[in-house]
Amino acid sequence: MGLVSPDEPTFSAFRAGDVFATWRALLAPRRLVPILVVTVPIILVQGELAASVWGWPFIIGLVTAFLLIAPVAYRHLLADGLPAASAGWRLAVYAGLGLLAPLSLVWLPPIIGLPVFVSTAPTTFISAGLFWVAGYGLGRDIDLEARWIETSRRARALAAQAEQAQLMALKAHLDPHVLFNTLNAIAEWCRQDPEVAEQALVDLSALLRQLLVGVRAEVWPLAREMEAMRRYFDLFRIRDPSRFSVEWRGQPPAVTIPPMLLLPLAENAMTHGPGRGHRGPVVVDVMRDDHAVCVTLTNPGRFKGRRAGGQGLATVERRLALTYGGAGRVEVKARDDSTETRVVWPASPAEEEG
Repeated sequence: MGLVSPDEPTFSAFRAGDVFATWRALLAPRRLVPILVVTVPIILVQGELAASVWGWPFIIGLVTAFLLIAPVAYRHLLADGLPAASAGWRLAVYAGLGLLAPLSLVWLPPIIGLPVFVSTAPTTFISAGLFWVAGYGLGRDIDLEARWIETSRRARALAAQAEQAQLMALKAHLDPHVLFNTLNAIAEWCRQDPEVAEQALVDLSALLRQLLVGVRAEVWPLAREMEAMRRYFDLFRIRDPSRFSVEWRGQPPAVTIPPMLLLPLAENAMTHGPGRGHRGPVVVDVMRDDHAVCVTLTNPGRFKGRRAGGQGLATVERRLALTYGGAGRVEVKARDDSTETRVVWPASPAEEEG
């Protein structure tokens, strides 16, 4: 017998838990029904031939025993991935176990006073063949199902890891995206009004300290997100408080969201609203029902379609898709001389802050 590498499965690697798992798998309806279709006629015929009250329990016990042994023997001896060096003796053992089926029908019945169940060579090979085929069919089917379940589990785990990586990448992109746009505005204010620029830098510092918490967190309360939006609006009102007003409607419900999920919408509202010379109210409306949370942001300036290369809305949509699947969405539309952006996602309980 050849040497087996440490990575190859061995005979001793087959645990008792694998045996019970195989037997549980036999009870699945898609296996149990075909088993009964094949075995019940065999039991009925052999029980009648026995012409004894002991014939029925004997044949039922024997058929059940070999049904339990055959798939376990296949998975133990012939399953894919076992070392090729020992394939010969494993095949011989499996074939020998198959021959025990007809031999048991010859040797055991006389011991308990029953007639021999198998009396011809063809019948002997048929009985052995049933064992071999049943072991192969059931054992391989159970093996393939177990591998499919494991592959699906790994695929789900990898998908979750990939989604988390994408969320982190989107978050890493969002921080400088908001920061650079704000710094550009402050740079312009430095030439026009240094005192305003100084106050804006102080406010920006406070906002960034808050956002750094979001960079390290997977989720945070919606109320904290709204506070970050409030600080962002305040930055743009420093230069000209009369240019726009902010109205907050509704109380943020106790739910958590990915940090900085809504901040790009506030940035869009400022860049394409007051930042383009549009004056008027900015309205943030928060609503929740039993199933979803809805935040609607309305800013001055009519929506004229998405800009080529614009990333704010695309970033929010991608994060919603990664976090909530198809249950989260963004809707943007023009309403008179303003733009209305509506974000909807499933409601979830707020997590306690550490």
